Amino acid sequence: KLTAKPEADVTVTVGGMGKGVSIDTNSRMQGKQTSLSFTTTDWNIAQVVVVSAAADENASFETVTLSHTATGRVYGSVSRDLTVTVIDDDNICGRFNGLSLDGTVCNLSSQGIESLGSDDFVGLSNLEQLDLRNNNLSSLPADVFTGLSNLQEIYLSGNDLTCLPVIPPSVKKIDVDLLRCYSLELSPSAVTLVEGGASTYTVKLASEPSAAVTVTVSGMESDVSVDTDGGMQAEQTSLTFTTTDWNAAQPVTVTAAEDDNNSSEAVTLTHTATSSGNTYSVSQELVVTVIDNETPGLVLALGAVTVAEASSATYTVRLAKEPTDGVTVTVSGMENSVSVDADGGMQGEQTTLSFTTSNWQAEQTVT
Repeated sequence: KLTAKPEADVTVTVGGMGKGVSIDTNSRMQGKQTSLSFTTTDWNIAQVVVVSAAADENASFETVTLSHTATGRVYGSVSRDLTVTVIDDDNICGRFNGLSLDGTVCNLSSQGIESLGSDDFVGLSNLEQLDLRNNNLSSLPADVFTGLSNLQEIYLSGNDLTCLPVIPPSVKKIDVDLLRCYSLELSPSAVTLVEGGASTYTVKLASEPSAAVTVTVSGMESDVSVDTDGGMQAEQTSLTFTTTDWNAAQPVTVTAAEDDNNSSEAVTLTHTATSSGNTYSVSQELVVTVIDNETPGLVLALGAVTVAEASSATYTVRLAKEPTDGVTVTVSGMENSVSVDADGGMQGEQTTLSFTTSNWQAEQTVT
């Protein structure tokens, strides 16, 4: 509304819309209207402007400054701005309506939250205070606070946490006194090999230790062995990480010996990390699947594939046994926006792989 009675009609025009923000000054008319009309009799009656924010694909909150420009006698030079803050509902703070208008405080206390995802706080780089008290959290993803470079206070009491993930260096206050959570990164997360063959996976620490860490591999059975250092005599079963090379992946070679049976087997390898003072104590498993080479089968280099939205990943396929003729492998089951391509050199997405008696052992890539 106007602050003083005009001498003649006044039109107020709203501008500055953008970033998915639109306005409508008259919902009874088709289309979105952007102006208001005041007369000498209704100048002090408030008129409504509806602000709408469209959904987008990012997870950050945004601000738009709307300008209000008046035209008419006396009011011809009057302008006023209004800031619109759009809270994104792609992050957990937006979904629970817990984010302050300036994006610095997220209050999620007593919401019955049982778990958090690694991307729940993406786009909240302005966040300074995070309140997660009195929920049902028993663990937190290792990278859940990544990107919160301005975070200063975290409140976590009233949950069932036993350890904490990596905390941004900007944080000055945490209301719980817990040790850091530690974990190992095994890549790939599962191994498949053919009887009589070998395969390699890597191990590294997920976070920096305070002292040297030894990772010992166990669980080998008679037909499956590991070697953590091919340069030494005999098969080694341990890896050593220091405070300087903790994030450098170290290889482990798995070998499957020939046997007399005709069945495939699975062995679970356990990786146990220890350090002085038990400051880095964690255990992690990896399943090794051994495919018998006396029966036909497929060897997939990865036990499972994880791929981010709008991105891609690859895995490889080969035969476990030499065929007597050509073999075609068809990939199916694609859904939920997931597609595959077995031949990037051809137009369109291919879903088949061809193996012959001469290339059956060569790994072929599926994207």
